[in-house]
Amino acid sequence: MPLKHVLSNTGFISDGELEPISMKKLIDANLAYRASCFLYSVAGVVMLTVAYEALRLHSPGYYWRVLGILLLFQGPVSYMGDVVCWGVESAWKTVDIFFASALTALCGPGVICWHLAGRSTFPMWTMVVYAVRIAGGCAAKFLGARRLREGRSRAFILYHTLWHVGLPGVGSVIMVTIACLARHNGLLEPLVVAAATK
Repeated sequence: MPLKHVLSNTGFISDGELEPISMKKLIDANLAYRASCFLYSVAGVVMLTVAYEALRLHSPGYYWRVLGILLLFQGPVSYMGDVVCWGVESAWKTVDIFFASALTALCGPGVICWHLAGRSTFPMWTMVVYAVRIAGGCAAKFLGARRLREGRSRAFILYHTLWHVGLPGVGSVIMVTIACLARHNGLLEPLVVAAATK
């Protein structure tokens, strides 16, 4: 049974897209919805650059580089699945669902379980914020799928945008905060930004 059908049976995604043509017009007109897809890529850039050393400092054995690379690619995949291919059967949707699910598990509960197993030294507040972020993002995803099945297109767009903002968007803010605190506390060298001088 395809992953899309399994998830639709749980209510986590909507199997059928209602009014694909009018919905496509709403999606194409909503810049926030379209742009939110690329928050995955932003999270990947943050993970691989600004926050990488701090993440490795707190959790040296976790798969930060692999996750960062997957997040980089998830932005365009999400855009293809959620925007370009809306209303048509497409492999992009299946790939989007698979990687979004895997990345949500690895970047959320995976990090929390890793910490609870004593494999990381993140401050406990970050784990609490991570847990709230995952719960909020998943609630938005569930509510969005429900609104889509009810034919409430605008509500779906809002909730799906919140799903993107809540997971990779807030995740990026958390990673930058962890990196700034590590540098502020002298655990890492400060980032040096070279100013162009004349």
